Amino acid sequence: MAGQGISRAIFSFSTPGPNILPGNRAVTIALARALNEVAAAYCRAYPGKFNFYVQVPLPYTQDAINEMKYAMTLPGAVGVWLQSNAEGIYLGDPLFKNFFQTINSWPGRQIVYVHPSIPYLKVGNQLVEANPTSYLTGKIEF
Repeated sequence: MAGQGISRAIFSFSTPGPNILPGNRAVTIALARALNEVAAAYCRAYPGKFNFYVQVPLPYTQDAINEMKYAMTLPGAVGVWLQSNAEGIYLGDPLFKNFFQTINSWPGRQIVYVHPSIPYLKVGNQLVEANPTSYLTGKIEF
């Protein structure tokens, strides 16, 4: 950063975020917490240099709200990082209404950073990658 004249950076952990085992709620919740704690530790280790986007365990809406409320109190948290879909459920799904209402209820403007993710379709109880193009998976979500 210093070599490029950058004094502050906002970072996030990238795809798949806490969703490494789709359908495993307990692991997703625990990993979101661990990622947020690690990010806050980086910010404490280098005060004034780093900020981060909070990870949330979507599609588990109430758990995501709880983690977001907790993690936004951590040193360096400046916004929320979301994937374009969480386990095949896209951000416009009514399941996420309370999550976004919670963000909108906070005073001031909130940062929500949306990162592309692998497009999925749910077929029965399975997530099936749904990239119908020759483009790199994940990039087509933009």
